[in-house]
Amino acid sequence: MDCKEAAIETTQVMDCKEAAIETTQVMDCKEAAIETTQVTDCEEAAIETTHVMDCEEAAIETTHVMDCKKAVIETTPVTDCEEAAIETTHVMDCKEAAIETTHVMDCEEAAIETTQVMDCEEAVIETTQVTDCEEAAIETTHVMDCKEAAIETTHVMDCEEAVIETTQVMDCEEAAIETTQVMDCKEAVIETTQVTDCEKAAIETTQVTDCEEAAIETTQVTDCEEAAIETTQVTDCEEAAIETTQVMDCDEAAIETTQVTDCEEAAIETTHVIDCEEAAIETTHVMDCEEAAIETTQVMDCEEAVIETTQVTDCEEAAIETTQVMDCEEAAIETTQVTDCEEAAIETTQVTDCEEAVIETTHVMDCKEAARRQRLKQPK
Repeated sequence: MDCKEAAIETTQVMDCKEAAIETTQVMDCKEAAIETTQVTDCEEAAIETTHVMDCEEAAIETTHVMDCKKAVIETTPVTDCEEAAIETTHVMDCKEAAIETTHVMDCEEAAIETTQVMDCEEAVIETTQVTDCEEAAIETTHVMDCKEAAIETTHVMDCEEAVIETTQVMDCEEAAIETTQVMDCKEAVIETTQVTDCEKAAIETTQVTDCEEAAIETTQVTDCEEAAIETTQVTDCEEAAIETTQVMDCDEAAIETTQVTDCEEAAIETTHVIDCEEAAIETTHVMDCEEAAIETTQVMDCEEAVIETTQVTDCEEAAIETTQVMDCEEAAIETTQVTDCEEAAIETTQVTDCEEAVIETTHVMDCKEAARRQRLKQPK
């Protein structure tokens, strides 16, 4: 997904301009937050476990909803935090922080972990400790000095556009990766099952949340000017909305479990996807997504990024594979290692035609324009 300052965790997905999302939680409502009971009268949004109505910036989740530019919600309570922060243990000094029982990250540049958070203007915290990260990074043991990147086997923290991978992730200005989830590289997102993209999108193995100001609800979504999300597929259109049951009245888009056709920004359907200027995803294939698209079988023509477990073709900025994902302007990562790929891309099988780089399952070195290594190995 993409969160300007966001981060992702193996089970969580975060995004909302300043928000974060967890397997069970969803956050982001410019000024609001929702909880499992109900929400009433939130100028920007509110959502309840049953349905959602009229949430210009809303967000929804079956369990909790946290953070909105000035708010956060947690299973316990939140009290007096300049921008609020919450954690089952405690939270200290997080300019914009927020915490969730498991992991919720966000603060202008921050994130919090289930143990504690201390002084992270731009930082993040991990179960052990975090030290000296201008934008922060976290590792199961510790992380030190990572201006742009951070990696953690369990959690994901932020770096300007951080990235995380179960193995390792290094310096991806726009990217992030995780064994099951894939986050964005400027506009893209990837997930082993579904793929979705929203200008600010995010994706999780189960839920997907946000599209600039997204909203999500496991039952249905109704009238969300900015977005809605479905528990199975995720789709976006400038401010998309989606729901397993139905989607109704979304200023920019809507998705249905059968098919989607002609969405100015994106649409997704379990059968196929057609014409999505920004992104589209389908369980079989994905075609024509200006910003990104992903499919478990193959991906073709995504200006910013693509991922596919079989092969990757034509990704101006990067590509991602179910195991590792890298790049996005600054870096790339491969199951073994990746070296010097200005815009790299990775794929366990092969990668073809990546303007800036490609990566092979063993390693890739000096591939500014492309890597033919794996292709050359393939029998003709």
